[in-house]
Amino acid sequence: MIRIYKTPTCVYCKSVAKLFDMKGVKYELVDVSEDPKLRQEVIEKSGAMTVPVTVKGDWEEFVIGWQPAKLLALI
Repeated sequence: MIRIYKTPTCVYCKSVAKLFDMKGVKYELVDVSEDPKLRQEVIEKSGAMTVPVTVKGDWEEFVIGWQPAKLLALI
């Protein structure tokens, strides 16, 4: 399973979702803007204070930001 941690105003988050839609990849969108504990967990696991953070499985692999080549390699 692929999860995209996002916020409502993030343009790059929408770009990741659109890329996955074009490739037929199933994913789950998770909004971190209203859950401080979840937001902190994503920061600790990714080492980044930005979104999108796209995660494969249980944090086996992840991509920070809009990096199409890395996102495609993830899927």
